[in-house]
Amino acid sequence: MIRYTLQEHPSYVPLVRRAYELWHQLENASRERLLVTTGSIRAGHAESEYFQGAVAACEEHNIPYEVLTGPETSRRFPGYNFGHDIASVYQADGGFLLPERCIVNHANAALEASAEIHGRERVMDWEPSGEGVVVRTSRGSYRAARLVVTAGAWASKIASALGQYAVAERQVLGWFQPERPELFPN
Repeated sequence: MIRYTLQEHPSYVPLVRRAYELWHQLENASRERLLVTTGSIRAGHAESEYFQGAVAACEEHNIPYEVLTGPETSRRFPGYNFGHDIASVYQADGGFLLPERCIVNHANAALEASAEIHGRERVMDWEPSGEGVVVRTSRGSYRAARLVVTAGAWASKIASALGQYAVAERQVLGWFQPERPELFPN
């Protein structure tokens, strides 16, 4: 899921703006749709920190948005059944990315830029070295100017040295095809 209305802190918005630019660049380069715009809804109690954070981010960064009451949300998007105690922030540019296609296109772009990709090798460890990094795998050692960790669920095992800078957090997401898609219009 991608959207501008992050409730964590308004300082994330410039990062999200840049992410949108980069996704569009990758789409143009690959001539493939990677970002599907559906609109996004952030719903909660209007006085909650979650809801107020999303509104504050939109206000501070001039992001187009609408605040809808629970009943307004339910009328506009009949798949939701919100009561009067719930409000939502609707942001038309929200959507989702097609992860498998994004990975393939990022890998292709990296290869075109002379990157080396070593798949199906278990990373044993890595360490900073001079002007770069040394990575030891089940097949050998590699030196590089930069290291990109794309380990998914195993990130905390290989990126433990980054613990002071980044904390891996597991987030389980599910995508389902609704039985009645007309209840969730774009």
